[in-house]
Amino acid sequence: MYVEDKDPSSVKFFVESGFQLPDAGHKNYGYSPVGETCIEVRSYLSTANLTLNFLVGFDGVKCGKTIEEASNAVQFLRFFDEASQTVDPITQIPILEVGDIAVVNNLAAHHGEAERALRRFLNDLGMELLFLPVYSPDMYAVEEVFSKLKYLLNYRYSELVFQNLEYAVLMAIENVTAADLYGYYKHVGYLV
Repeated sequence: MYVEDKDPSSVKFFVESGFQLPDAGHKNYGYSPVGETCIEVRSYLSTANLTLNFLVGFDGVKCGKTIEEASNAVQFLRFFDEASQTVDPITQIPILEVGDIAVVNNLAAHHGEAERALRRFLNDLGMELLFLPVYSPDMYAVEEVFSKLKYLLNYRYSELVFQNLEYAVLMAIENVTAADLYGYYKHVGYLV
């Protein structure tokens, strides 16, 4: 595979994920004493979609932004523009550097004019755009981030989800550590 020959620190994965009540924060399992039915009372009023766009590297989440709508080509390009101007608060190094490879999935909004515009933009920065092979979540290090986010929203931040979904999502993403991402990169084969 192409990225296996690259420096893992240069491979950055972009992904977006949508959150909407009542699905976010909804537990699959409950507890009740033996012989009693488990009941949970929740509001099932559907809310507008909240999209989390984020970029990760093997050393952690690089940038995360929420938007109160579904992802589209304009938001996709805007995210990369903002990310290109973002500096890591710990290292004081830009989160996107010359030689980096931005790996994105095959969402329709990532193709067409958006793909051409982003490819030109990244080329001007000395970076490369790479699409995942179709149907290859096993090669996408951020797939495991979703599992952790879902767990955190369903259990640790379940009450907060219903009070302030955006804040709960941002709190959950803050809990995705560098050690998590290192493990995810290793699991999909980008680190030995």
